[in-house]
Amino acid sequence: MLLDEDRKARQDRMLGELADLAMELARDMAAKARKADSLEDTERCALTFDRMARSARLSIALSRKLERDSGEGGPLGSRHGITLHARPASARARTILFMVTSSS
Repeated sequence: MLLDEDRKARQDRMLGELADLAMELARDMAAKARKADSLEDTERCALTFDRMARSARLSIALSRKLERDSGEGGPLGSRHGITLHARPASARARTILFMVTSSS
């Protein structure tokens, strides 16, 4: 039990660090986008900013979800009588690949 608690605490710290790093990089990219000399540089910095900001948001959201789940006895779906089914990893990978290639 203690090992699980130690592991969870370590993972929580890592998740917090990831959010902090992503936010720091997002701030850096926002500043670089404002100072960019060309449209191409601005777009590249803006895209990187968007990705880092998304990473920070997702890390924060996951941290909050984990706090809720640990404090209220399980995942949201199980507390409300909903059965959640995860798609196989290969289906998720195909969906992501489709989204990435179709947006270009």
